[in-house]
Amino acid sequence: MHKSNFYFLSILSFFLSFSINAQTSFSASPQLITAYKSANIFVFYSYTQFENLTNDTLQMRWIRTKIEGTQSIGQGGGGNSAVWDIAVQDPNNFYMPANKLDSADFFLPPITGSTDKFILQLFPNMAAGDLYAEFMFFPIENPTDTLTVVFDYTAFDPTTTATNYLEKDSFMEIFPNPTTDFVFLRNNSYQKIKIGLLNSNGKILDVFDMHENEFREFNLTRFNKGIYFVKIEKEGKIDIQKIIRN
Repeated sequence: MHKSNFYFLSILSFFLSFSINAQTSFSASPQLITAYKSANIFVFYSYTQFENLTNDTLQMRWIRTKIEGTQSIGQGGGGNSAVWDIAVQDPNNFYMPANKLDSADFFLPPITGSTDKFILQLFPNMAAGDLYAEFMFFPIENPTDTLTVVFDYTAFDPTTTATNYLEKDSFMEIFPNPTTDFVFLRNNSYQKIKIGLLNSNGKILDVFDMHENEFREFNLTRFNKGIYFVKIEKEGKIDIQKIIRN
C-alpha cells in the first residue's frame, strides 16, 4: 500500500517516465505522491509543485483521468460516514467538494512561489481504504505537452495495532506499478516470506513463499484490470502493498 522503499520508488518512477513526454513549458514534482495515515484524521493531503519553464504566464488545464478507491466517492459533501469526500486546490482555485469535478483551468505565472501547487485532499470520514487518482496537466495552447501525476492514498483502520505491521521501508520490491500484464517481485531480505495476492474485496487469489533474495515474475493476465493487493508476511508481521493493473 504505502511504498517508502527508496529503491522501489526509483524503479517505479523509471517506468512511469516512459509514458510521460519530455516537458518543454512546465514541470511538476513529484509525479508519484503517496500518503499513509489513520482514517480517523479529519483530512489529509499532499501535493505536486509546478515550475513554469517559460517567461510567460501559462494558461493550464488539469483533467482527472482516473480515480479508484475501496470506498465510494460521495456525490456531494456532508461527511457521510459511508463514503469519502475529496477536495482539489490548484494554483488559482479551491474546489470543495471536488467529488464530481473532472477538469478545470488555471494560470501558472513565470515566477512561481507559494501558489504553484496542486493539492488533493481526502476526507476519509472514519472509513479505511485506498484511493488512487491520476491527473493530467497541459498548457491549453500546447495540449501535447502533457504530464501525469499520480496520488496514492491509504487511510488505515485506526483500531489496528501499529506493531502488527512491518516497517514501511520495506525489503520487498514490486515493479512496474502500475502495470499491464506482468509484475516483478524481489525479496531483498535474508529470510523466507509468505506472499498473498488479494483482489480489491479482500479475496485471496494466490498464496506462495519467496525465499531469501528470490526474484519472481508474476503473470496478471488471468485477472481483470483493477486494483490488487500484495500481502507480505514476515516473522508474524505484515505489510500490504497495492498493485494497479491497467
